[in-house]
Formats: sequence, C-alpha cells, structure tokens
Amino acid sequence: MKRQMGERGRRRAGRWRLATAALATAIGSSASAADLLPDALSLAVGDFASVVSFTAGGLWKTAVSWPLLADNNIDLRIAGDIAYWYGRDRDAPVTALWDFGLTPLLHWSPREGSWRALFVEGGIGLHLLSHTQINDNRHFSTALQFGERLVVGTTLGGAIEVGGYLQHVSNAKMKEPNDGLTQFGVMLRMPMR
Repeated sequence: MKRQMGERGRRRAGRWRLATAALATAIGSSASAADLLPDALSLAVGDFASVVSFTAGGLWKTAVSWPLLADNNIDLRIAGDIAYWYGRDRDAPVTALWDFGLTPLLHWSPREGSWRALFVEGGIGLHLLSHTQINDNRHFSTALQFGERLVVGTTLGGAIEVGGYLQHVSNAKMKEPNDGLTQFGVMLRMPMR
C-alpha cells in the first residue's frame, strides 16, 4: 500500500533535494574527492546506564590555524560519527537507536619529551537521534541533542591512536524530560593518509 505524500511532504522533499544539490555543488567546486576522505577512521565502544554504544567514525584535520592554538600545539579536528545504541532493558518499547554526530575537537599533545605520545582532546557538537527514548528510563524529548566529548589517549607507533573517552549527550534542557546519557568507553583511531 503506497502512502500518498501531502503538500507539506512534497515541500519538505523539494527542500531536501535543493539542499542536497547546493551542498554537492559547493563541495564539487571547492574540493576534490580525495580532500573529502577522512584523515582517520575510528571505532569505539561505550557503556553506562544499561546502554552499550558501538561507534564508527571519520576524523578530518583542518587547515585552521590560530596563533593561540598553534603556539600551544593544539589542532582543530572535525569528527563525524555514526553510533548504534543498544539498550539492555528488553521489555522497553525502544531498545535501540542510531546516533549521528558531528563534533569539532581541540586536540592537544606535548611537543617533545617522554610524554609526547599522549594526547587530550575535547569538543562540543551536535547529535541527531533516530528515537527520543531508549530503555524504559531514558527519555530525550528531542531528536536534536548536544554532545560533549573528552578523550585521553596515546599514539602508538606515531600513527594509531587509542584512548578512553567520556561523552555526555542531552538536549540542554530545550524540552523536558531531558534524561540525557553519559557514557565511558574506549576508542581506536587509524590513519587513512
């Protein structure tokens, strides 16, 4: 049975097509396909409050360099992630959801010395959830969420990064209930170029 699209749906679909065409034109005119590939790929697993997350993502290093950041060995990076959240409450109406995130990160590591392989990064970004509830006790009210992330890790062999992270996702009290979710996890990031 095919569902008929109303006037509002046709307008929304038209706006999405227009936005997609504009984005493709902007990307095509300003960068080659190789420039769009991530500098690194990451895998992560997190757990807390009866929710396990499995995340795959890409990381892009930016050419942005402000003197204050460069003088302190801080780089600006952009992380794009797709996460699958799995709730352990089997009787809940929603036991899984998808999380699409985009987060600018400030990445710091010492320039020299025995601590040079260590790094710290953190950022605040946007998340879009496929559902506004997971398990019986986690209600987010809005699909649009904000996420804060802190990672502490080390670089192995000068390229592969491993670390532990803390991430909090909530809607910043835009609408109640706002249970949010805080997770602890581990991350592995492999360079692509």
